[in-house]
Amino acid sequence: QLPAWFADYNAVAPHSALGYQSPHQYRTTLLLAGPKS
Repeated sequence: QLPAWFADYNAVAPHSALGYQSPHQYRTTLLLAGPKS
């Protein structure tokens, strides 16, 4: 039960600190943006 909650929290649930994106969405956004120069 707890592993499923962690998976949901880290992949699906939006986080206010990440602009209301899930951690997975936030990471994808950063990777697509590329490095800042």
